[in-house]
Amino acid sequence: MTTTIHFTETQSAPRGLRIVSYSIAGFVAVFCTVIWFVMREIDPPMSTTETVWYFISVLAIPALLLLWFNSVKQIVTITDDTITVFQRGVHFKPKVILRSDVESMTVRKLNAFGEFGGWGIRYGFNKKWGYIWGGDHAIDLKMKDGKRYVISMVDSTGVTVR
Repeated sequence: MTTTIHFTETQSAPRGLRIVSYSIAGFVAVFCTVIWFVMREIDPPMSTTETVWYFISVLAIPALLLLWFNSVKQIVTITDDTITVFQRGVHFKPKVILRSDVESMTVRKLNAFGEFGGWGIRYGFNKKWGYIWGGDHAIDLKMKDGKRYVISMVDSTGVTVR
């Protein structure tokens, strides 16, 4: 039996998260440069080797976090049998939800901060799991066992509720 993919979407980091991460990285770079200028004036001054290691150790961590934040992608795939969500860079394996376990599925607007307090894999208010990344629409799944999953989407026009 072949499985037909009805919808697939790859979401990049949300704009708000990118702005916050760039702002933090910029602040850290400016702060570290100011500290370096202050430390240059103390007696004895920092050697060239100490200066290089200072900048490598203090600036490398925010730079690596910035690269990681911007490389995380959420991939949502809906087939006849499954709904799969995978946050590349966060998950080790995809979350697979069987369509046969779904009681109801609705497509709706999403307020990531109001419902879940932000982005990522979240356990939100009203006891629902959220896979929230780069969208303002969502698939709201009510499971037969009472659990709920909310999966964000950028473009919900291709999703059909069956």
